[in-house]
Amino acid sequence: MQEHLKSQLVLQNNGLLCDGDFFHVRCFTHVLNLIVQEGLKICSKSLEKIRDNLKYGRGSESRMKKNQVTH
Repeated sequence: MQEHLKSQLVLQNNGLLCDGDFFHVRCFTHVLNLIVQEGLKICSKSLEKIRDNLKYGRGSESRMKKNQVTH
């Protein structure tokens, strides 16, 4: 299917640059994965801080004692 699309675009005037030498169609799920990975790179520092805060909150001795008294 990709080759058929490429050949049709090459037939059009100025349909593809360099006669389609650099034409490539990626799978939708691959493109979606690339988008998500870039988004995670942007959010990684914030996510790391959230994880660290959760670890601190769960591991704090005073919090553990407080939870034992209230439960």
